[in-house]
Amino acid sequence: MNLFIPNFAICSAINALFFTKSTIHRIYKDKGKYDFGFFIGKIIISFLISHIIFVVIKYFILSERNNVNVKKKSTYDEAYDEADKAKRCLIIKYILFYAVGVAFLIVFWYYLSSFCAVYQNTQIFLIINTFVIIAISFIYPFIINFIPAFLRKFALDSKNKECLYKANGIIQMI
Repeated sequence: MNLFIPNFAICSAINALFFTKSTIHRIYKDKGKYDFGFFIGKIIISFLISHIIFVVIKYFILSERNNVNVKKKSTYDEAYDEADKAKRCLIIKYILFYAVGVAFLIVFWYYLSSFCAVYQNTQIFLIINTFVIIAISFIYPFIINFIPAFLRKFALDSKNKECLYKANGIIQMI
């Protein structure tokens, strides 16, 4: 939940940035009917930008790297010292995350409320596009994680094992 709310705010704000004068005029010309084909490009670009921002946030906030460093230590004393460092680091990370997160939520709230107050007839389009982006962000990890599994299966069954194995390694880094 702590990551979902900022993700939703980022998706909404980035999505609102793509509602330009021509987009609003197109909504007016279509008499308020939602044209998914028109918005698909904006949705994909908004998703990619939001996803990149969110990946950077998760890289700096999540604690897996700190836990791995503790597990790598061979003695109890080294692990204890590393755990103490990791604990201090995590406290700083979480304080920064919540402080920056609240600041961004306030800025996004102000921007989105101003946008929706001025362009009242585009609110439903903004909400629909935001929920499509959120749906894509939920489905995307499943697709990305199934591709390496299928490549690994085909690498075991095919004659060109090394090429598929290298492709699998590249996709896993994504």
